[in-house]
Amino acid sequence: MTLTRLRETNQSIHPLYSTGRVHSSLVVLNNDSGYYSDEVFAPELWREQIEAIYPILALNIRDSNGSNVPISGWLSKDPIALFKPRHLSTSEKSLLWKHYTCLRDATRTTLTIEDDAKLYPESVRDLLYYIDLSARDNCFIDLGSYKGLIRRGSLFTAVDRGISYYKMRLGCTRTTCAMIYSQALAQCLANNFWPCALPADLHFQYLLYKLRVSGVWPMTTIFEHGSMIGATESSIQNKT
Repeated sequence: MTLTRLRETNQSIHPLYSTGRVHSSLVVLNNDSGYYSDEVFAPELWREQIEAIYPILALNIRDSNGSNVPISGWLSKDPIALFKPRHLSTSEKSLLWKHYTCLRDATRTTLTIEDDAKLYPESVRDLLYYIDLSARDNCFIDLGSYKGLIRRGSLFTAVDRGISYYKMRLGCTRTTCAMIYSQALAQCLANNFWPCALPADLHFQYLLYKLRVSGVWPMTTIFEHGSMIGATESSIQNKT
């Protein structure tokens, strides 16, 4: 994380601080999570973990023209032909440890954002609602803004206090740029976090599947994911 990106991220969430609802904040840097043991990473689990979440992933596999392909076609294929096993890069391992650090140290309902997440100022009211919703229902709320993904799994539309969202019996992740979880859910995720074989977004999906955690997707965009729309260079993709 560069100082410029940290400053921009803090500027974007300043309206949240002004609500008086933020009790504390923590910046997790590389050296806060960097002295880890490779023993917690288990490449031999890649197939097992990919196969567990493959029906979810298959809904959003596209062809070379960017078009969605009927799920029946993908489900008939060996998932390892599409998601080939590989060792995680150093940057990917660091990101996983940072997310684990946030889960492990959560002392109340927590909003976790990556350094390229930018809050829309007009979304503060909705964000506060989702924080309360997570604490009340103990659900995983994905605030990512990866446009074009198909809503996955069993879901229904909920409306409360004028805010509409999708609620899923099994939580789904679009990205890991922004998410909300209660303290109890954070502890559960942290206790089951290792061993790990997949990148962070797929690993969170595996955890939600394994633990059968319900989830929420807002219908409106709360955070913009900079690296996904090309506004910010990714610190993970194509890095070792």
